[in-house]
Amino acid sequence: MVKIIMPTEMLLAAFSAYSGAAPARAKPPASLCRAPEPVLFTCHVETKLASICGQEQGGAAYRYGQPGHVELEVTDLHRGHKMQSGGGETQVYANTPTHRYLVYDRMVRTGFGADGLHYPREDIGLLVQSKGRTVWRRQCALPRSYDPHTPEASFNPLIEKLIPEGEYVDH
Repeated sequence: MVKIIMPTEMLLAAFSAYSGAAPARAKPPASLCRAPEPVLFTCHVETKLASICGQEQGGAAYRYGQPGHVELEVTDLHRGHKMQSGGGETQVYANTPTHRYLVYDRMVRTGFGADGLHYPREDIGLLVQSKGRTVWRRQCALPRSYDPHTPEASFNPLIEKLIPEGEYVDH
């Protein structure tokens, strides 16, 4: 389901995100999830956020935009997974009548060093497809203190319970 956010809902979301008076130097929200939704994934892409949020009634929502101005919200999500040499890819996607919105976390082997150790590369990003073609792709900006076990760097394990399995989408 695609939901268009009405101005009143945006205003309420903005107020709920900031309870009480905002400090002079307010820290930007880490996600577009609303209390008490668990953050399943979030990342910064240029000046916007992409977040996958658990829903109280079950399932999850994909949101894209800025705090107080969600441009896209989709609740019919699926997840895919593919094992690859030295890693794999997990993805969550939403289909609308005209586009597919996909969030991915991929780790691939880049080779072995002279020391025999495996040096993987991780890519986390978003893409939009139209008629099976990728029309937009962006990498997520990871936080400076990168912790691969946070929703800002990887998918929360709750996605397996809240988002039904679907197909793996080649891209």
